Amino acid sequence: MKQVLIIGNGFDIAHGLPTSFKDFSKYLLENILIPDLRQFVLETGKSEYYTDGIRDIHNQHLFPVGYNTNYSLDGILLNLSKKGFNESLLDNKMIFLEHLKNNFLSKLYREEDEFWFDVESTYFDLLKIIPNKYDRSSHKMQILRLNEELKQIKTLLQEYLATLNVNHQSPVSNFIEELF
Repeated sequence: MKQVLIIGNGFDIAHGLPTSFKDFSKYLLENILIPDLRQFVLETGKSEYYTDGIRDIHNQHLFPVGYNTNYSLDGILLNLSKKGFNESLLDNKMIFLEHLKNNFLSKLYREEDEFWFDVESTYFDLLKIIPNKYDRSSHKMQILRLNEELKQIKTLLQEYLATLNVNHQSPVSNFIEELF
């Protein structure tokens, strides 16, 4: 006789594992996106995740904060006496997240609610607007691009999940072993 174990949505989170999109969003900012931007600003002038728009902001020494005032990008990012680099970027994340190469990821951050990504709904919304936003000849290209952006997010999520230290002697593991 074969046994089937069905675990509902939230089982991992209920047992203290940081596997929510909120956790992933925070990890992505702190361990991928901010270090990439830091490397761009302070070291190489090259970015894996940001468009040339971020270079334009840097070259013009403008880093808009809110809608009313402009501050020097270097001034905000390098003002380590008041705040750390990462904290400055987190406080102003929407400005630099608008310049992500991955438009889907950028949209997820723009629509997030306290670091909550609604990946499925956002993907569907982006898919629905393709026929209205682009001419017929580029529909396939836009869909392929959207799918590539989703693939990148899935890869980053897999990399994040691989960093988690899962205790195999946890109550969850013991529960599952007892079932079988």
